[in-house]
Amino acid sequence: IFGDKKISELNIPEPFLVIHIRRSGRMILPHGDTRLQEGDIVTVLTRDGDQTELEKFWLQKRPPPDVEAEDTEEEG
Repeated sequence: IFGDKKISELNIPEPFLVIHIRRSGRMILPHGDTRLQEGDIVTVLTRDGDQTELEKFWLQKRPPPDVEAEDTEEEG
C-alpha cells in the first residue's frame, strides 16, 4: 500500500509517531526520509485513546479494493 513512499510523504498527523519498522526480520529506526517497502511492519506510538483515529488514518490511505484488484490483474 505504502511501498516506496517516504514516511514524510504520508503526512502522518501530529499525535502519531512512527517509532520503528520491522523489515525482513531487522528493526529500522525511521526518519522522515525513510522509505517504506512492501511487507514492512510499522509500529506507531499514539496517545491513550487515539488508536481509533490512527486506524481511520491508515484506512483512508489505502486504495479502494477495486483498485488493488485491477492492479493485480494488470500485472499478472
